[in-house]
Amino acid sequence: CASTSITDSWMEPGLTGPVEFDKVVVVFMSQDRAIRYSAEDKMAKLVAANDHEVKTSYSVFGNGRPKGPEEAVEELLHLGFDGAIVMSIIAEDKELSYSPGMSYPMHYRSFGGYYGYGWGMAYDPGYLRTDTIVKVETSVFSLEDDRLLWSGVSESFNPKSASKMVEGVAKAVAKDLSARGLI
Repeated sequence: CASTSITDSWMEPGLTGPVEFDKVVVVFMSQDRAIRYSAEDKMAKLVAANDHEVKTSYSVFGNGRPKGPEEAVEELLHLGFDGAIVMSIIAEDKELSYSPGMSYPMHYRSFGGYYGYGWGMAYDPGYLRTDTIVKVETSVFSLEDDRLLWSGVSESFNPKSASKMVEGVAKAVAKDLSARGLI
């Protein structure tokens, strides 16, 4: 089953909440357009549910992105954005685990004892399982003063899709931001 949790987070020292933005851009850094669009759509929908005006970066910048970071900030500020949520996959690990089998006691005192318990009960060989762990870094920026306010790393265990993973990341991020009094 899939699960997501924040494994590490940082907040600007001295920052007091709640942090509120009027207009937020959501960015998912990926060369894969399908994953980028799906992830940005999902996060934007979840953030917009909190009465913020939220746009995806692909709807602001089109399929590409501005040439440089200064140009991106300038364009976003010109369009009235004051906050940004940026997500990026920083690792995808495979973890192999073994579940040992079981040996069942055999009754060897007689043929009947052995024969009765021996069919299919002698040994369960166990199995190997490969789990996928995806780490996503999510950062919240104030665009007006171009500074990082909060950043966290989440781990998603066996995500079924990018959309489901982003939903889990959004919930984990919201929980951490809430615990810190930022939302």
